[in-house]
Amino acid sequence: MTAPCCTPALPAPAPPRGRWARSAGVLACAAGLAAFLWSLVPWKVRAELAIASEPAPPPVAIAAMWNGGWRSIAIGDGGAVFEHVEWPGEPGAWRAVASPVHDDLFAVDGGDWPSPHRGDTRLDDHRPRVLVAGAHGTLLDCSGAGCVSVPTGTGAALRAVAVGFGQAFAAGDGGTLLHVKPVIDGGDALVAELVALDTTATLRSVSLECHGLLGECSAIAVGDGGVMVEGTGTGPCPMFRTSGTSNGTCAWSWRRAGPPEGVARREAGARDPGAAASLPVRVVESKLGRRRSHVEWAAVEPAPAPRALVGGRWIPLGGAPWKAVATREGHPPLLLDAAGRLHALSE
Repeated sequence: MTAPCCTPALPAPAPPRGRWARSAGVLACAAGLAAFLWSLVPWKVRAELAIASEPAPPPVAIAAMWNGGWRSIAIGDGGAVFEHVEWPGEPGAWRAVASPVHDDLFAVDGGDWPSPHRGDTRLDDHRPRVLVAGAHGTLLDCSGAGCVSVPTGTGAALRAVAVGFGQAFAAGDGGTLLHVKPVIDGGDALVAELVALDTTATLRSVSLECHGLLGECSAIAVGDGGVMVEGTGTGPCPMFRTSGTSNGTCAWSWRRAGPPEGVARREAGARDPGAAASLPVRVVESKLGRRRSHVEWAAVEPAPAPRALVGGRWIPLGGAPWKAVATREGHPPLLLDAAGRLHALSE
């Protein structure tokens, strides 16, 4: 009797693949291909200043503004002065400030100023002093509830002003430069003294900076034809005849620092193209119909063409044309657009 033949069992044949399985495989391949192609398409990036709100625009075009944080000042044609006061928890609004002149106003600035009620010139009890410059030698002190005129003794248009450390400088047509300081024993009164300069060029901008415990100060005025004058002095200026804390003289010396007139041309209102400011920028990215946006603080260069540093590269800064931005630490920046309207930027 022979033993039965043992043959290995063959695996059962796999059931035929259904249509759904083949479709799932195709879809997976298509999704992978789509993701790959999506990754190859770059995001298109554009940016513009992030405007959070637009205050009620004043009835005249604004020429310049100063951001004082809780109190900001805007000035314009016909002697118009507006202020925006913002208290904690209240948004505030722009309102007109009484102005004693009808001349066009060109510049405004504010800075620390000793309080005359202390009896000395120390800056440990100070308040902002806000000065406004304009046509026909107009100089206004807008530090209080209204504006009062400061006698200048000149009819030249004053196109720039810088305030700080208990004194100020106003510059304008015909090489006019005024040193503004307190009247000795005059309380809040100011006096403007003409500074003798070796130029008749129109001065378009002026800056003032003081540092150190001894009040070492420097100032620069720049004008047409590449004219530049530099000054060195001290501050704050004495306010009383007997002041144990005053540095005394508040004396300044000036010299020409720029090239001869006509050698280098400086356009009116030109800004240093290398000077970048940190401002809130709305970044918008788009790709194949998809769009995403966010707000970030970025370095912004206003000239020669506005641009912002986003993601490590400079991109053009779009949006409505703008003339100037005023910043104050701890407060949202203010934007002055080309139409003379004021906007608040995102915090």
